[in-house]
Amino acid sequence: MKFNYCPEDGTKTSFIKLGDDILSHCPMCNRNYQDFFYTCVIIVARNSSGKIACIKQSYGRDRYVLVAGFVKPNETLTDACKREILEEIGLVSLNIKYLGSMPMEKTENLMVGFLVDVDGFINLSREVKEIVFVSKEEALDLLKDANIASKFVRMI
Repeated sequence: MKFNYCPEDGTKTSFIKLGDDILSHCPMCNRNYQDFFYTCVIIVARNSSGKIACIKQSYGRDRYVLVAGFVKPNETLTDACKREILEEIGLVSLNIKYLGSMPMEKTENLMVGFLVDVDGFINLSREVKEIVFVSKEEALDLLKDANIASKFVRMI
């Protein structure tokens, strides 16, 4: 998130260089603000047959994506993975492996990727209208419009 206006008094900010950083500066209250991003987990959920879960959400564009979501305050990344998988598709997380992270510039989010082995019975939330478990090759085809998701699938 960029601070174009001061969150304290609403004054338009300017930019100043402080060391190696470029900060938003409020000339009215003389405060500096560091840009920040929101952290999200993105999950390559894999069942016992080695198939990858691709979902269609009940909102937004009609396309396949991976299970993903924001990390809540005071939540670890692995806890966020477990919560998102349980909330969105009703499955239990067994093994969780870190894959890497990538910035999603358009939304100013940091996407932290995990490979998670899942088990249980599917129970879709209202956020998800469809789920398919497919091979890695099929997942890459379904996720062709989801650049970051495709990159994480290629990592496994």
